[in-house]
Amino acid sequence: MQYTDAIQEKVLSMLLSPDVSKSSVISLLRPEYFTDYNQDIYTTCQILYREGKPIDTLSVFKKLKDLGKKADPLKLAELSASGVYETAHLRHYVSELHSVYKSKKLEQIKHGLMKDFDIPKAFDEFTRLNSDDVESATQDIHSAAVNYAVKLARMKDGSQVIDSTKTHLRALDAVVNGFTAPDFIILGGRPAHGKTTLAMQMALNQAQNGAPIGFITMEMSAEQLTGRLLSNLSEVDGKKFINVRDNLSVQEINVLAAQADKLKNTHLYIADLPDADPTKIEAEISRMIRQYNIKGVYIDYLQLVSPMHEDKNKGKTEQMTNISKQFKAICKRQNIWICLISSLSRKVEERTDKRPFMADLRESGQLEYDADKVMFAYRPAAYMEENDPALEDAKDVMEVLVRKNRNGELGVAVVSTMLKYTKVMDYRPKAIDFPKNPSNEPQMRIIKKDWNND
Repeated sequence: MQYTDAIQEKVLSMLLSPDVSKSSVISLLRPEYFTDYNQDIYTTCQILYREGKPIDTLSVFKKLKDLGKKADPLKLAELSASGVYETAHLRHYVSELHSVYKSKKLEQIKHGLMKDFDIPKAFDEFTRLNSDDVESATQDIHSAAVNYAVKLARMKDGSQVIDSTKTHLRALDAVVNGFTAPDFIILGGRPAHGKTTLAMQMALNQAQNGAPIGFITMEMSAEQLTGRLLSNLSEVDGKKFINVRDNLSVQEINVLAAQADKLKNTHLYIADLPDADPTKIEAEISRMIRQYNIKGVYIDYLQLVSPMHEDKNKGKTEQMTNISKQFKAICKRQNIWICLISSLSRKVEERTDKRPFMADLRESGQLEYDADKVMFAYRPAAYMEENDPALEDAKDVMEVLVRKNRNGELGVAVVSTMLKYTKVMDYRPKAIDFPKNPSNEPQMRIIKKDWNND
């Protein structure tokens, strides 16, 4: 019900927006799609539309009072303030409301049949209900093929481009070719392998290169995340932030301040959302899109996402399955890519080769099914003994294993790290040798190159 209420309010916010054609919304809706006070607001908007009057917060408030209905200025102001001004996915939202309406009507038909056993009547009602869809999702193959061919032609002549957001880690971009909406991306890793550090570095790289990016943190506070970013930029050891008075010099404080000032035109937006479920996260993403026109968002991390209200009494696997489906749907509804950080099963530790596979994603196989890209952060040094002679050369090396890449290739991007500064960079040569086929997978091409020589 929480999700349905959110969709109702999203549609009403469009209706109250001055930038949205009222006819395009009204023509798709009916009062039965709304419940309680939301229904009163919609029917009032419908009346104003038929009377040829403006539909806005003040008009709806006055009309509600004239009709003798509850007029809640706070509710109307919230709808107007959080209005979703893009309408590209309006028909999807309406379709969601229609599906809920059909489910309720079906229950009424079943109840009526049990009460009076009038089978012909129930059959007629059921037939009308099934023929009452908002819009057909079907298109003929000729139209689909022509549209696709036109799209390819436009891409060829440059009139249409794929809006891909590069990670600016060149080895990784050589494999995944950046992130594109509506990609759903999983970035996994065991503890201390640098998955959050990698996500932060990609977000910072993208924002510094002109792409507005969101970062939703559920584990660290926004202040802690900011501290890591400043450590990255200034190359001041983040451990010193724990005891500033004793550990940080005045010179280092000045360096940090200078780097903070340089972030003035960096379009990276941080949201601290502890205990949020997918509905609350989508609402925050929608606000980021509206206010900052973000291209993509990182979410740290999956295992801290709260289940939907209706799933709270279900098992962990079913909760995670539905959360995965919700994030996949959010990518499509909001037309944005999402990189969801995830921890991995301990089964990784039981193998000789500890490089992760998709099966190591915790709780649900739905994640590897829904994701367009699945990547893992893996540091060989994490499994080396202190007296291993290869440790010194391996300690700053990270492999980013791309295990799934819809419409693309698989591969291993080798990058360098400076973990005390929470920093990931293009590969800097080390003496360490990498296997020709990581995890015995010949299709996993290794991208290992000294980019500094280019």
